Amino acid sequence: MSKWTLNIGICLMWMIVIETWIVMTQRTDQYLPEPYAKDTICQSFQQNSGSNLNILAIGITRDGYLRLITKNNLSYVVPAYALDTINKKLHLISWPQPLSLQYPQFIQFYEAIKKFNFQVWFMFDQESDWICVATDYTQTQGAFNYDIKLRSAIKGWNYSEADSIVISTSQPCLLYAIHQQTTSLRIRRWHSKKPIRQISTKLLKTSYGSIICFDESGNNITIVRNEDESSYCIKPVQWPILTGFVANGSFYLFGHSYVYVFEENAYNNPRKIYPFQQIRYDSFFRCIATINENATCPKNYLCWVILVIIMLMVILMMIIWSIFFTCRRRRARQQSMIAEKTMNSKYIFSKLSTKRSKASSLQNGTAQPPVMADNQAASSTGSSCVDSNMISNTSASRSKRSSKRSPSSRAKST
Repeated sequence: MSKWTLNIGICLMWMIVIETWIVMTQRTDQYLPEPYAKDTICQSFQQNSGSNLNILAIGITRDGYLRLITKNNLSYVVPAYALDTINKKLHLISWPQPLSLQYPQFIQFYEAIKKFNFQVWFMFDQESDWICVATDYTQTQGAFNYDIKLRSAIKGWNYSEADSIVISTSQPCLLYAIHQQTTSLRIRRWHSKKPIRQISTKLLKTSYGSIICFDESGNNITIVRNEDESSYCIKPVQWPILTGFVANGSFYLFGHSYVYVFEENAYNNPRKIYPFQQIRYDSFFRCIATINENATCPKNYLCWVILVIIMLMVILMMIIWSIFFTCRRRRARQQSMIAEKTMNSKYIFSKLSTKRSKASSLQNGTAQPPVMADNQAASSTGSSCVDSNMISNTSASRSKRSSKRSPSSRAKST
């Protein structure tokens, strides 16, 4: 049985090795580069300096993923924890894929409105995750909302200002719109309690939103409502914002050379001072080739799959060897127990034969030398057997002599 177990274990290990080789060598996705290649798209984010940021939309959806769409029709989908909210870094731990693969049928609606002014952002409700593509007030057709789950589209919305920037949030049916003016940066929040399918066409207005201002030191910001602008806005912020998103209670606004990060509570608590961070792009974006440059294996899912398979193989080998040695020990114990039982049965049989011989000799009236199991018993009973034989022989001789007396002696006696 142990041989069968060992053979089955070896077959399983070979199956795991073959499956790993198939996964590593025959990829179904032809757009993925080699494991040790560099992600040039992510590196272009790191090297950004100006208004040509290759990000169309970015945000966290309800399914727990951070999604990023580039302007050249590529898409990143990484787990939400890839955003390091403590160190303020975004680890793009997956390779970009074409929109046609990531979001089927989306590209058909998207290509039709590229010639117009539009905004793209992620949004979700209780039903699904959405990619919202809205057009400005000059183009009332072509806007659509794409259902990621069902892979279908419905009619979309319009916004009022052509230079508005709509950013995604991590709350259902909520978004922020930023309006870039020549001397200030304004922000406004829009929220709906209805599902996205039930929301009619909306005109998103930002010109009368709140204004973002510096404090006296210039190291903190405060958001002031429109009616308090003249009294509490010391110096308006003039960051050149291109896009952004809100996640885990913080704003991430992408400018020409920096990513500006500050708490969302700054909007909820107007006129209160909050610190902000100004992070360079090469520090904020962490690509596959730069996450750990000294590592021999890139930190993607293939590396984790290999490690898990190796651990499973080691555990399987340990189990097989433990079963093999356990079977051997059991077999040795069984053999030793069988040998011991055989010796005991022989000893018991010799004892019984000795007792039976004694009993038969007493019944027949003649004592025969018993078969003893050991020499000591034979020596101790040998003398008694000799004495009894001598006595019996003497009595027999006397009886014979008396029977052979002559008749004359018998007559005399009478």
